[in-house]
Amino acid sequence: MVMSFEVVLETGILLVVMWPFMAAAANPSLRRSFPRTAATLAGLSLLCLVALACFLVYYPLWLRPLAAVAASVIAVELWQGRSTSGRARVLPPGSLSQTP
Repeated sequence: MVMSFEVVLETGILLVVMWPFMAAAANPSLRRSFPRTAATLAGLSLLCLVALACFLVYYPLWLRPLAAVAASVIAVELWQGRSTSGRARVLPPGSLSQTP
């Protein structure tokens, strides 16, 4: 089975959105401090990977809208994570994200 460049790109965009959660679940200090949270993140990451595999096999046309939503989420996260975000509201510089 040959995958087109578009399918590879869409899959990559979806994996980029999942990466911070997978990295947080694999962090040993998080697993020691918050075992339930780490287990939940690992389970949700596994569920997302299984769902992505199902979409790749059974519904490949759904990848494009999902990738568009994921790209929008990435754009909003990058916009909120810039160093001048929140300066007008006297917030500390940088991102206040929940994931590393």
